[in-house]
Amino acid sequence: ALTKVLIIKYSTLMKKYLLTFAVALMAAFAFTACSSSDDDDPTPGPTPVPTGQPFTVTALDGISDIGFKISALIPESFNKSDVKLVYSFDGKEWEDYELGSKIHLSSANPKVFLKAGTKANPNVQNKSFRTADPDNNYLTTNLTFESSMRVKVSGNLLSLLYGDKAQRTVQGDIPFAFVRLFYNCDKLVDASELQMPTNVSNNMFETAFQGCKALIAAPELPAKTLAKQCYYYMFFGCTALKIAPELPATTLAEMCYGNMFQECEALTKGPSKLPAAKLEKNSCQSMFLDCKSLTDAPQIEAKEVAEGSCQNMFLRCTSLVKAPELPATTVAPNCYSSMFISCESLKTAPSKLPATKLASGCYASMFGACKNLETAPV
Repeated sequence: ALTKVLIIKYSTLMKKYLLTFAVALMAAFAFTACSSSDDDDPTPGPTPVPTGQPFTVTALDGISDIGFKISALIPESFNKSDVKLVYSFDGKEWEDYELGSKIHLSSANPKVFLKAGTKANPNVQNKSFRTADPDNNYLTTNLTFESSMRVKVSGNLLSLLYGDKAQRTVQGDIPFAFVRLFYNCDKLVDASELQMPTNVSNNMFETAFQGCKALIAAPELPAKTLAKQCYYYMFFGCTALKIAPELPATTLAEMCYGNMFQECEALTKGPSKLPAAKLEKNSCQSMFLDCKSLTDAPQIEAKEVAEGSCQNMFLRCTSLVKAPELPATTVAPNCYSSMFISCESLKTAPSKLPATKLASGCYASMFGACKNLETAPV
């Protein structure tokens, strides 16, 4: 009788467990079914690149008058009313900005936001700040930033073109769009939080920071595919800049880094590497010319170098002690000519130059006037 009772109790207990398990399983199935649909795409889409705040100027000395102006080789070729910008001190209330007028920053309003648009129509965009001359050379005008005291710039640069619709990508092809934007702005100190586009057009940032003698922090340059002369002379004469931004581009273009850091006399550290598999024609020509404090040169990974690609690259870098390795097996005319000329502190050359088929002038004057060179490549 006791055995029969135990069997009945065990059977009842097992039924309860099985019922509980079945209910849990059905609930899990129902939740899964509700969480998916036939329209779901199993492949995740690209993660949007955050746009951040619009272009922002912050006074570092408590007070500053800032503004933009249009400079034109042919003044009558450009109407300043064609550029539509609005500004705000709080990011909520916006006012129309007239080119050439000053915006006063103070302790009460230490920063200002600027973007494309008008007070009446915030969706207005600026196609570019350049107007082509009759020969379509895009040389007639440029938008230039001015400041009376030390400032920092940050936010999404493309908001000056696209307003609230700005992403981190350039729409279409806009050559020369930001040429000379901060040209000779000797009050610009910090651009480290300026969000630069992830793609570029020809000459887009040519001379953009040229002559910014107080600049100590450059923006990141995230573009992976470059365009002709996109960063040409970009930081030329930035005499306070000590550390170059990283350059992650894997596809280069003609003169893309040409004279980029020329006469950055305080620059001690270049980008950690240049990862492109090929250096295009004149792509790094005179890149660090007269960077007299440079001690840390970038690692060069290219296995192929085009004509003039590294010509004068480290000319008169008088503090450089060790040259980067040069693994290229395919060389071209003048690719390394005068590359390290007058690097008076240089002691260590690349361990080897592996190319077996040479080209006209490929190594011409490569180590000319390197008075302290102790090792030679094999």
